[in-house]
Amino acid sequence: MNASFTEGTVITLPAQADIVGATFVGATGNPATAAAASDGTMAIGVAVTSAAAGTHMAVQTSGIARVKCGADVTAGQSLAVDASSAAIPASSGAAVGKALADSNAGGLVSVLLFPHRL
Repeated sequence: MNASFTEGTVITLPAQADIVGATFVGATGNPATAAAASDGTMAIGVAVTSAAAGTHMAVQTSGIARVKCGADVTAGQSLAVDASSAAIPASSGAAVGKALADSNAGGLVSVLLFPHRL
């Protein structure tokens, strides 16, 4: 799945493993490599496109990104990261962005990223 819309800061990192586009990613190691984010890990942004392990990939760290939904979301909801690196409604202060539209699980939603929480 590829995200086709980005507006914000984009950085480039090598992918530690295969990464699915339009999902949240984290960073690990020194030098940093991109890894799939999951609940309980720190997200640094959203994969702009899918990437194979070892290739360089674009990671959007701020602005408005298209993100895969792991559950139904409603416009205005604060979002968190699930175990599959997708966006789900936030149940606590762990929000990484705000949904700008409604979307069903498995769909894409425009998300205003909270870069200070990624």
